[in-house]
Amino acid sequence: ILYLTPDGRYASDDSGRGVDYRCISYKKTIIEWLGQCVGIAVHRPLVRETINQYINYLKQLTGQDMSTIVQSEIINLLSKAENIESVLQIPTYIEAVKDAIMTKVIQSVALECGVKGELRTDLKEREFYFYKESWKEGTSIYFGLDKGKVYYAIKTKESLDGKAKPEIYLEHLFEEGIDAFDPYGYGYICEYDWLTNNHIWVEMADGSFAKKYIIPSVKKILEFVECDEMLKSKLEERNENV
Repeated sequence: ILYLTPDGRYASDDSGRGVDYRCISYKKTIIEWLGQCVGIAVHRPLVRETINQYINYLKQLTGQDMSTIVQSEIINLLSKAENIESVLQIPTYIEAVKDAIMTKVIQSVALECGVKGELRTDLKEREFYFYKESWKEGTSIYFGLDKGKVYYAIKTKESLDGKAKPEIYLEHLFEEGIDAFDPYGYGYICEYDWLTNNHIWVEMADGSFAKKYIIPSVKKILEFVECDEMLKSKLEERNENV
């Protein structure tokens, strides 16, 4: 069994335990194989150029699209004695930088959509969510990672631990069905994640990620909830004594 990931990482214990498999990656294995395919397709221009385009796309997704000259110049600069101390401190601050970038994303989305937003940092992957004050505690529009992609769903407090009772499959909002983690279904907003792709942090920092993916998804769900009284009543806190 070949386990294909962007960077060749191992499978989680839940899915890989007891399975004899070999790790391969888009970053090395697939790009090298496609390079050989280009040579084979030398007399078929359309096929050859299509493969080349896909190679360039994969290099972009796996952070290999800088020219060798530029990479060499950066490495030489960072390797100078006067820069070493600063370079070695970068890992200490990188996580804080990522949290700061995501916090800005959350704030911009919350302001644009009229909701509250929070960052969840108790997980390695980092996830964030948005909610209205009238919703039940723990109910939110959730954004996280699944199978190397960014997904979104309407979460409940119980669903965070996979203990939710499946509710209504909102097929107008999500393309994937309901389960104990996603009682209303879930969907994907982009085909890459912030664990293995550096360029996504550039998009987050300049605001384009929020504008392209997060804000439209949040607005779509909020508009749907406002038009569906049954769903709205399920999400909102009801005080029976009133």
